[in-house]
Amino acid sequence: METIRVFTALAAIVLLSQWSVPAKAAGEITNPQAIGGPRECSARWYPRSAVQHEVEGYVGVSFDIETDGAVTNVAVVQSSGSLELDGAAEACVSKFRYQPAKRDGIAIQVPWVTVVIFCISRECWSGASETAQAIIKAHAVDIHDLKSPAS
Repeated sequence: METIRVFTALAAIVLLSQWSVPAKAAGEITNPQAIGGPRECSARWYPRSAVQHEVEGYVGVSFDIETDGAVTNVAVVQSSGSLELDGAAEACVSKFRYQPAKRDGIAIQVPWVTVVIFCISRECWSGASETAQAIIKAHAVDIHDLKSPAS
């Protein structure tokens, strides 16, 4: 699981991604790996007006990791209730880069889900991990169940 915490005087963002399971046998898929360490949405992605108005929330974001590691098809799958936070989460996630998932050593495209958490208050943080894990569980695809092209 990827977890990032960025603290500023006013705002913090955490990013949780679907957890990784190691491949077990030939034909199984190895998980994509973040390039340069875990993916993060630093505090600069927290919209200034949202901070000023103390808008907080959790944004579930789905995307595909392409064979070259690029992120495509970024979409909000669970809204924070704030278009501003949702847009910031999409913009941030679209900048991520990965080493692609592989099947038998060959890069493949896989779907992925992450949660961007915009929190200022302790109350927001208190249930953040459980809420993020519930969002991921509701929207993640087990990449190890993906069919090979020949199937």
